[in-house]
Amino acid sequence: MDKYLPNNYKLNLNNEIYTIERKIGNGATCAAYLAEHNNQHYIIKEYCPSFIAFTREDDGKICFIDEKQRSKFESGLTNFRKSFDRQIEIREILDIQNSTPFTDKRCNCNNTEYFIVLPYNGNTYGRII
Repeated sequence: MDKYLPNNYKLNLNNEIYTIERKIGNGATCAAYLAEHNNQHYIIKEYCPSFIAFTREDDGKICFIDEKQRSKFESGLTNFRKSFDRQIEIREILDIQNSTPFTDKRCNCNNTEYFIVLPYNGNTYGRII
């Protein structure tokens, strides 16, 4: 399997099945997928850093090349979780509806972590300025 989840992959997050429609982007620490669940679209962010050497099993689980890579992965995963918590905190404290995405859930699956984000149409700096 490729480093990223394939189209039509069935992702089981807390016993809810999300169908990956396609990868819509990736960065240094995660990939973003457009997914469908119960006739609604979601953006799913998967922690799968580009700087870590890993492979995937046919079922989608991440496998590490060695313990050093696993250790680096786990360290980065801690920061990924903190970023989720921080997004929630900012949204709740400041009640900024157009500046931070509504992160619905954080789930563990495939030996990694996922954020489930509701798509939204917020303001951009270009619209504000």
